[in-house]
Formats: sequence, C-alpha cells, structure tokens
Amino acid sequence: EEKHFDDVLLQLGARVERVELTASNFEVEQHHQDEGDHDVDEHDHEYQEHELVDDSQAFTPVSLSAGLVWDYQPGYNIGFSASYSQRAPSAAELYSNGPHIGTNTFEVGALYEIHQEGDELHFEFGEQKVDLETAMNLDFTWRKFEGNLGFVISAFVNHIDDYYYQQDTGLVFEAGHEHHLEHDEDELDHDEHDEQGLPIFVYQQNDVDMYGIEAEFVYNWNNGLRSTLFGDYIRAELSDGGNLPRVPPMRIGAQFDYQADNYATQVSVSHYFKQDKVAALESKTHGYTIVDANFNYYLDNIGDDMVLFVKANNLTNEEARVHASFLKDVAPLPGRGIEFGIRGSF
Repeated sequence: EEKHFDDVLLQLGARVERVELTASNFEVEQHHQDEGDHDVDEHDHEYQEHELVDDSQAFTPVSLSAGLVWDYQPGYNIGFSASYSQRAPSAAELYSNGPHIGTNTFEVGALYEIHQEGDELHFEFGEQKVDLETAMNLDFTWRKFEGNLGFVISAFVNHIDDYYYQQDTGLVFEAGHEHHLEHDEDELDHDEHDEQGLPIFVYQQNDVDMYGIEAEFVYNWNNGLRSTLFGDYIRAELSDGGNLPRVPPMRIGAQFDYQADNYATQVSVSHYFKQDKVAALESKTHGYTIVDANFNYYLDNIGDDMVLFVKANNLTNEEARVHASFLKDVAPLPGRGIEFGIRGSF
C-alpha cells in the first residue's frame, strides 16, 4: 500500500505464507568406516546402511515492512525502510545428503546430525531442530536523479536469527569412505584435497549481524560520454563470534561508456580487495583488478539489431579468485579472453 503526503511517500507491506515440505519414502544413507584389522579386506570395514524415511515440515513465515521516501528538494530524495521478514528453509537446506557436482562438495542438510567416533562417521537424520529464518533490517538511501550528475548511496544494518548457511566440517567424503581432514586456515593443500575427495559441508543455523554500504555516481558529459564510479562493502559476523563464510570483499570500480550513431564502446575497471575475515576452515583470497572492454558496431538495414562486436575480458590476465565461490581454491576466473562475433535477429 502507498500513501502520498505532499513530498513524502509512505509504503507499507505485509505477507503471510504457509510452506509445507514433505519427503516421503526417501532413502537415507548412513555412511560408516571402521579401522578394523588391516589384514582383512577393506570392504569388511567400510560400508553403508540404507534407511527409508518419511518426514514433513510446516512453516508459517510472516513479513512486515514500512518505508518513507522524501523528495526534500527537486531532483533529490531520501529513503528509509524497516522490515521484519521470515523465510522458510528450502528442501535442499533440510534434506541434502550427497555430492553436489556444481560446487564440488558433499552437502548435508540441516535435519542431519553428524557424529564421528574415531574413524567411524554417522549421519543421523531427524536429530536437529530447524526454525524459520527471521531478519530485521534497516535501510537508508540518498539519491540525486536530475542534471548531469546523479548518485545513489545506500547503507543497511541487518540482524538475522537462525540464518541458514553451509559450513565446512573439516571432513571429506570419497566413494563411500569418510576421513578427517585438518585445513590450514591461511592456505589449503590442494593436492591433498584432490586426493581425499569431496569436502563435507553441512547446512546449519546461526544468528548473524550484517551491515554494509554501496554507492554509485554517474556523470553525463553531454557528448555521448558517460562515466560511472561505484563501490560496495559488506560485513557479516556470527552474533556469538566469528565470521560468516563466503562473504564478498570490498569492491570499487569505474566504467566509461561512449555512444555514437553507429557504435558504442565500454571500458570498466573493478578492484576487489583481499578477504581475510574468514570463517573456520575457510581460506583467504587475495585482492585483484579486472579490466574489461567491449566495442559494438550497429549494422543498418540488415535484420533487427544486427551488431558486430568485440569483447575483451580480464585484459591484464589477473589471477582472480571469487571469495563467495565454493570452487575458488581450485577454479579461478578465466584469464585474458577476446571474442569476436555478430548477433541480431530477423
């Protein structure tokens, strides 16, 4: 709902949902490994148990929000919003129990509890209590949207109870075998990791505090040239101490766009700072700078929107590892690349 009071816009919102997750007759694998007598065949000591399980979870998330936008003078406004929102977990967050090819991990859902006794590992289903994720957020925004110079500056503070995230357990999974692996928090041993299998990540809940800021400044030079400066920063901590894993580092950058009748070109530079505020068993990432460029030439009288293009990525051939990626330690971003092509429609 929206209400206007002279130069002030009031926005109110509310939502109530009902979410039910039902898993019927699905197979739960209990993975085990015993030390045993090394003179006996290893298959006598490494085994799996299979159990058929029925489970049902029901949640009623409630969300409320209120916001104000004040046009305090022509071309400028200030916005403030406060919200209370709840989110039900997804099926993957609760019931995962197996390899995830996309992230090269072995995922375990929040409904499982992992027990290790010596070299024996147990995945016990239904031992964990799960709750709604509940967030309380305050957001402030300042905008200028008239004239050659425009900008948007935003800041937020967010506290989340029972936040769902994946935590590295320090265990690895290999073709039915589980082992304990101690990570060096500063640098992972990639060869050892590759040899021993998939790292086991478990979905868990914790209270989290987040705050951050982002800004963008745009200037139009009135001759087809536009420049943009941007940056963002986010800090995310566990309320009882420690860092949330896979939080992106601070970023700053600039972009230049030039538009003429038949062609357009763009050059961008983005610098990502190092991320050393890491969670337990998480590796740090170094800072890097990415330079990209592209050029488009628009062909007239040939189909619709026919364009010849040249695109160059990572021109300086930086080694760039995305901190939020599960694969950052084994798969950096692509190096220098140049593409030529034509695209359009008829």
